[in-house]
Amino acid sequence: MFGCYTVQWMAVVGFLPTIYEEFGLDPVAGGLASAVIGGLNAVGAIICGGLLQRGVNGRTLLFTGFALMSLTSILTFAVDYPPGLLLIQMLCVGLFSLAGATIPTTMTRVVVDLAPPGGSAPASMGLTQQIFNIGNFTGPMLLAATATLTGGWNATWWLTTFFALLGASLTLVLSRRNSPFAEAH
Repeated sequence: MFGCYTVQWMAVVGFLPTIYEEFGLDPVAGGLASAVIGGLNAVGAIICGGLLQRGVNGRTLLFTGFALMSLTSILTFAVDYPPGLLLIQMLCVGLFSLAGATIPTTMTRVVVDLAPPGGSAPASMGLTQQIFNIGNFTGPMLLAATATLTGGWNATWWLTTFFALLGASLTLVLSRRNSPFAEAH
């Protein structure tokens, strides 16, 4: 599930300066917009941490994160925005980043809670970090390949939506009613 998030997030946010440059945005403005969008992910993680602390269902947060990442990636890439409406696209990708933060925040909590006792939490977190790195490595390549094969960024929502659906499916299959997915401790 963590990998399904990182494939999407790193691919989209990693290519934002290039995407914005192709839309005619000044490189400095594109870089600044990309930094703000990346920062929204940190804001989303803080919000999600507070929700988990208040007992919000982790499973619900994962489903919400994957659903919003899919919806906002469709709104970001499937719509052919005229240059005057680029701000709408930026807002969509900002929400993509903000909402996506629910996934790593919740998964970090779940990994620690589900680790067997006796020192397994660090090993479990290490494995999670490796999955995170695999997503960071493969996501941009998959997005670039999709954009190259289809002739532009407009079809890249296929990739992000596929991984959002895969992540939601894994959440459904792997979560148990008596696990931290279902209730906060």
